Amino acid sequence: MVNLCRVAALAGALFASTAVSHNDHALSPRELEVRAERMRIARRGLGVCAETLQARGWEKRNVDRRAKRAAAIRAKRNLPAAPWKKTKRDFEDVLGTNHNDTLKFPGANLDTPSSVFFGEDPTQACILTAEAMVGPYYVDGELIRNDIVEDQAGVPLYVDIQVLNIETCEPVPNMYTDLWHANSTGVYSGVIAEGNGNDDIEGNLNTTFGRGVYATDAEGVVEYHTIFPGHYIGRAVHMHVMTHEGGEVLPNNTFKSSQASHVGQIYFDQALVDTVEATEPYTLNQQEDTFNADDRIMREQADTSEADPVVHYIYLGEGVTDGVFAWTTLAVNRTSVQEVIPAVHWTENGGVKNPDAPSGPPGGGMPSGGFPSGLLGALPTGLRIFSP
Repeated sequence: MVNLCRVAALAGALFASTAVSHNDHALSPRELEVRAERMRIARRGLGVCAETLQARGWEKRNVDRRAKRAAAIRAKRNLPAAPWKKTKRDFEDVLGTNHNDTLKFPGANLDTPSSVFFGEDPTQACILTAEAMVGPYYVDGELIRNDIVEDQAGVPLYVDIQVLNIETCEPVPNMYTDLWHANSTGVYSGVIAEGNGNDDIEGNLNTTFGRGVYATDAEGVVEYHTIFPGHYIGRAVHMHVMTHEGGEVLPNNTFKSSQASHVGQIYFDQALVDTVEATEPYTLNQQEDTFNADDRIMREQADTSEADPVVHYIYLGEGVTDGVFAWTTLAVNRTSVQEVIPAVHWTENGGVKNPDAPSGPPGGGMPSGGFPSGLLGALPTGLRIFSP
């Protein structure tokens, strides 16, 4: 069944972690008051959804959809049919680094029911993700697309995201959902900022890899094809996700909106991160690692709420380089939206810096004194950190 076992705790976390932004900007008392009210609304909504979702049969539909999509991806990439491989995660402590290795379930074969791999154990923690901060690398006016790889090298990653309305307990169709993340060497496209690769290269302002916005389908689902993100100093490996209210589709196939009903970050098991980063081109990333257990933002999301910001996932083949299929669920309150401030506006003429955007490096486990001297100079000569 859909696991909403700790919905009250999750609701208590909605917007709690937004009290600190990526650059440690403290919110005003009024902003905190607004977030507290959103938290109370969320608590009332989530508390009644568990039985409703189960009774309406959404979990079975989710299992069937995930299994079919993963099989279709495997066939398209000419990967041999074999028992699925899924990681069992330590749900007692989301931040624990001693996660079990990816393994084949004992006795699993091609006839093993899909629910074994693509469902959720009701004894496990909630998969609904809590709210977090938008961060300093958000770009509005993104291209409408769900394939955001471009020419970036890395482990193939397919992310299935279902959006639920916490007031109706129903999936939300036709909701534009933003996804953005760093590339394999820990660099975001579309922005120029301290710590984001070679921050003096103006050309990065006009890159778009690892970014896209796409509308959910009739079942409230959007799937992105991308690469597994790399780490950068001060943060564990993560992806940003945002759901928009309203907005406008522009003639150049982009979407622009300043209102969001969910702003979150999703994470991966430490064991999966370690496995990916032992492969090329992730091994070229010389920035200092930050483990899940040491990431302040992730810790606040999990500790404050007992919510689980880590995706479920399977390997598409025998090894991680064959690709990863991951999934998660977002709970949104469509009657309680917030304004989001981008770092850059993407226009028909390329990226334009927002003079009103908050400044500063990303937060997390940042050591005192900011970025270590010589960090950027330590990157390998000729390392391609963004698409031309």
